[in-house]
Amino acid sequence: MWGTTPAIRVDGRVLHVAAPDRTAAELAPLLLWDDLIVDNPLPYLFASLPRAEDRIWLAGRILDRRQPVTVAVLHRITDALVHDHTRWRRWEARFLWTSAYGMWHEVDGDLQARGVNIAAMPLAQATNAIYGVLRGWYQQRDRKDYEQFQRDLKRKPPRVVRAEIEDATDDDFADDAEAAAVLTRRVRDRDTAGDSVVEYR
Repeated sequence: MWGTTPAIRVDGRVLHVAAPDRTAAELAPLLLWDDLIVDNPLPYLFASLPRAEDRIWLAGRILDRRQPVTVAVLHRITDALVHDHTRWRRWEARFLWTSAYGMWHEVDGDLQARGVNIAAMPLAQATNAIYGVLRGWYQQRDRKDYEQFQRDLKRKPPRVVRAEIEDATDDDFADDAEAAAVLTRRVRDRDTAGDSVVEYR
């Protein structure tokens, strides 16, 4: 079941989280929100904190001048929440919605012709519908176009690539094949961890 993470722990405090009870039309812009922080994680993160006291505490920690919660931590939390709520990586969902908004009349028109109103759907299902439309269009084109679409969809943002490299130790790089396997295992293990409360520092 999606949205199964009930709580996260940030600097020792447990914060209750839940998939936002809003439509795709309300949530998709939160994935695309750019502000002073490029690819801002805060709008979706705060929408996923149903308790006001948790939102107030986290805002205080972000604004703490002595030891603030870092942007990297906020990105990791939001990445995990979007994946938990939609089963899409946050950057994949962002790519799909950016693509859809870039040709909204075509995407929405195609789906409306089938009786599908993605604006009123939950975010996960709406994102799946957009992927289905775009994939169908690209599959009808040249194979290179479809392969490029898939590469663009899966391309990790630099912050994620940097974090994966930093997570690896020098000993992990005995050779390139072993390093790739280690990184893949670490990402998979982190994604499939069964803990109900995940700690972020």
